Amino acid sequence: MTFDTKEFWEEKILTWENGRYREIGSKAPSVIERMADRASELLRFRLSIRGQILSECVDGAHILEIGCGSGLLAEQLLEAGCASYRGIDISERAIAMAKERNAGSDWRDKMIFTTGTIDEMPDKQADLVFSLGLLDWLGEEEISKIFSRQGGARFLHSISERKFSLQQYIHRLYVQVSYGYRTHGYVPQYHSIAEIAAHVASSDSIHVFRDRRLSFGALVANFDIGPRYRPSLG
Repeated sequence: MTFDTKEFWEEKILTWENGRYREIGSKAPSVIERMADRASELLRFRLSIRGQILSECVDGAHILEIGCGSGLLAEQLLEAGCASYRGIDISERAIAMAKERNAGSDWRDKMIFTTGTIDEMPDKQADLVFSLGLLDWLGEEEISKIFSRQGGARFLHSISERKFSLQQYIHRLYVQVSYGYRTHGYVPQYHSIAEIAAHVASSDSIHVFRDRRLSFGALVANFDIGPRYRPSLG
């Protein structure tokens, strides 16, 4: 049986954003969601730190966000000085919300939101490409397409780093209990830094940002955000 990933995200993305990025201390909608409160704190921190990192390096850049959801960072990045922002997402509902959210922005003429898949991602047109959480839902072939299409642009992507840890075990359990039992194996994936580096030109270094507040999450980039990882050429 083929699982419809587009339908999955049409149903999930806005509810997920509202749940995961709700204010700390607000009432969780269910027991399952309360179990995920710790994960929500991690995701709020991940959104915040990514915004901080990008805001320091986007001046004059044409930005592409893949898996943009409702465009939570678009206005912030334009205020930080980027020349333009383009967001693409598989969910028509999310793109409609992104357009509505930013309709009154002073920067709306520099924003473009479009519905599309990885195959419809603009090819080598951006100075900086980023994503938040997207790579967790992709296989190696799709990740390879992203790195091919972003070309020589700077990039910043988040991943869930594969580790043997209690936190990751709890995350796997939460996914299975909350929705994994009905998604026919379509669940978040865990990647190693070496797997991501395999998609990058051998002359580039991968910079990795880790923080205990991200648990097993990490940010990877080809510009300075923290310690470097250079894959062996042997």
